[in-house]
Amino acid sequence: MAKKGTEWYRNTTFDEHTEEEFRKRLLRAKSDFNRAQYMRVQGLMLLDSPDRNIQEKGINLIKELIDTYPDEESNVMFGHLALGDYYTKINQYAKAIQHYETVYKFNNRDASPQSTYGTPELNIAETAVKSEDPELMEIGRKYLLLIDTRKLFVQPHIDHYNLAVDILLGDSSKHVTHRGFVVKK
Repeated sequence: MAKKGTEWYRNTTFDEHTEEEFRKRLLRAKSDFNRAQYMRVQGLMLLDSPDRNIQEKGINLIKELIDTYPDEESNVMFGHLALGDYYTKINQYAKAIQHYETVYKFNNRDASPQSTYGTPELNIAETAVKSEDPELMEIGRKYLLLIDTRKLFVQPHIDHYNLAVDILLGDSSKHVTHRGFVVKK
């Protein structure tokens, strides 16, 4: 349940009562955009739980958002990014890449996308590196070559890109995995 003074859509648990109250308030939201946004935020809160059962409720809520409000593009795309990040965190790399690929396809649905959501190509490349799976590494290479480096305007993105280039296109023997991060030897 949400702590006193926090919003009704930021619950850290999702028992029967909490979910019932959430859904009652969700029905009163002003628009589909608001309902989708509340579902996304609540889903993210649940994904952050250390309890796997609560995380599963977060996954289901974000999937429900994606299925119920497909026209609410920003919330749907951020939902896919959140699921990609979650699946990467729990080492389900193939599922993570599927969600990042959905965002990539959305970002590139026409010749001049008006809005883009993150850098899914980089997410895919990094996830492939973490997986150490040859098939996923090949997918990572493909997407790495599609990255528009002009989008990488913050140093962490640039560092992650350079590392992925070294590993996927160069000599991976110069790197080791430490606490889930790939680092230079």
